[in-house]
Amino acid sequence: MDPRVDRIYRGHGAPVSAVAFRSDGKLLYSGASDGKILVWSFQPDHRPFSFEGHQDTVTDLCHSDASGLLASASADKSIRLWRSKLQRAPFILRGHSACVRSIDFARSGKLLLSASDDKTVKAWQAATRQFLFCLCGHTNWVRACKFSHCEQLAASAGDDKKVQLWDVECHQAIHVLQGHTAPELRMAR
Repeated sequence: MDPRVDRIYRGHGAPVSAVAFRSDGKLLYSGASDGKILVWSFQPDHRPFSFEGHQDTVTDLCHSDASGLLASASADKSIRLWRSKLQRAPFILRGHSACVRSIDFARSGKLLLSASDDKTVKAWQAATRQFLFCLCGHTNWVRACKFSHCEQLAASAGDDKKVQLWDVECHQAIHVLQGHTAPELRMAR
């Protein structure tokens, strides 16, 4: 059976730059180069609602079922945490000095990682919105970051053609994987 288009969703007025599903599959989040995030329901006749606040391109989106938060990263150097469609004002995390390229929640929803063009990976406590520690070791833009399933390890990849494996508790690089001939752009779970 060939796939078919069931519905076409419209709403963004600028190029779409990021997408993420809620794990139950009932909502899709999309971010665009105008800084807007749309939240899409797959229920018939439901219109998308928007989160607004970023001043530049939304570069990544990540939803945590455990915390109920949607995190958005942006070229405006910020991360925003959105609680629900009723709360229009997000919590803003600032600490990077360049574009934030990637974000990832730990499975528990307690920690959030962010990777940036400032060559760092930063860890944040989601509940208190506090900066916790910095993972430094890349020599060029960091394009991607991911927590391991057990949350004790994290990985980051960057334009220095390295993948770094981190001990989250000790805040130290425990292994550097080299061998790529082109910069890393994304990491899969």
